[in-house]
Amino acid sequence: MGRMCDIAVIGAGVIGSAIAYRLARSGRDVVLIGDGKDGASAAAAGMLCPSFELSHDAGKPVLADLLARSNEAWSAFAEELSDDPYAEFGYHRRGAYGIGYHARPPGAVPVDEGALPDFSAPPSFFVPGEGAVEPLRLIAVLRDRLTISGGSIVHGHAAVDGRTIMVGTETIKAGSIVLATGTAPDLGAEGMMGVEGEAFLVRLPDPSIVPTVVRSPTAYVVPRADGTLYIGATENWPGAIPQAREELWRDALRLIPHLGSADVLGHFKGLRPFISRDGPLVARDGERPHLIRAQGHYRNGVLFAPLTAQTVEHLLRG
Repeated sequence: MGRMCDIAVIGAGVIGSAIAYRLARSGRDVVLIGDGKDGASAAAAGMLCPSFELSHDAGKPVLADLLARSNEAWSAFAEELSDDPYAEFGYHRRGAYGIGYHARPPGAVPVDEGALPDFSAPPSFFVPGEGAVEPLRLIAVLRDRLTISGGSIVHGHAAVDGRTIMVGTETIKAGSIVLATGTAPDLGAEGMMGVEGEAFLVRLPDPSIVPTVVRSPTAYVVPRADGTLYIGATENWPGAIPQAREELWRDALRLIPHLGSADVLGHFKGLRPFISRDGPLVARDGERPHLIRAQGHYRNGVLFAPLTAQTVEHLLRG
């Protein structure tokens, strides 16, 4: 005989972990199921920069509203998770610089041209209040808070049959199931596609060269608490001519000439789960009302995490 729970959350990346944590914190009996791979979350930059995302997907009022609401939710979410969110998972709101943009996004302010002296071009503007978080450290904190709140974690591939989930030899029967499975082919929503992205992790002799998030039309740089820099990212759509990571590196090197002396510590590769330019799918499945889909967060899984978790909680209450 297997275990029973109120809610099973399948997918243990940032989105699934945030949902499971929030539900457990509200007193629900929650099981988080992950396959041991962090997928897109492991390759994510962790930026909390809605203004830049709107410049990437301009003219999308639904997306703009979602980005603004989730960005506003992040401060309370971070404080709820930790007394020192920067130390625990790199959360900061130091703002973000834009370089090489012709238009200024909402909320951006003019900036001294000498603000980034080690970059090849002066900043076009500065967006106060934006920032970043470190995704894998955030996931670790979410899972820790989940278990403290009474939830549990099961590792393995999940096979779903109605309200029954098989994970290896274990059977879990759930009142409701939440799918936060990214691009997993067997549990994906209709129309889901994976948009491949690649990025680098480097260390400069002087990490203070990059004081906060810096974005250009061709590359972005995100400093992390340990002094490393995340440099991203390619975006390769199915069927399109792929952008090579070497091209990304050349773009980043043009932006920050000092990268020529950097140690390259790692290379990331992942699939961004895409459904719609208007934002993710967070809703009950039309044919199976016990099933909630939280999928298709594309470039903004980290940014959308608190809002998606809130939305799923409200759906389950309804």
